[in-house]
Amino acid sequence: MKIYLASYTQPDNHGPGRKIAISSTKPDELTVDGVFDHVMPSNETLQSYKDKQLVNQQDASDFFVETYEGQLKKFFKEVEKSAQTEGTSVVEQLPLRSGDTLLSWEREGYTSYRPILARFLEEVGYDVVLK
Repeated sequence: MKIYLASYTQPDNHGPGRKIAISSTKPDELTVDGVFDHVMPSNETLQSYKDKQLVNQQDASDFFVETYEGQLKKFFKEVEKSAQTEGTSVVEQLPLRSGDTLLSWEREGYTSYRPILARFLEEVGYDVVLK
């Protein structure tokens, strides 16, 4: 199943399916078909990252990656457990359809958390198009 990860601001990178937000805000002019808040960085992580940036960018970046990866590990472990209990796959447990695009703000080529999420999605069986 192919899933796209892209910026709100680059619709040419969006897949043919639904547009799903993975950030706490979105452009006012864009209609999204849903929000997948389980894979959004938490508000606490984002605020701590911003605070740490004022002191040391590398420490802030390291903190963000470690914390966000921990959040995703916990979420995907819960989904795996549910899949095992129900005799399904992780992909079948998640609310994504082939062609859907998970959207955040950062434009292609800029620092983003989408590559971190892409790794987790690929590990559970998605074909990920990362832009």
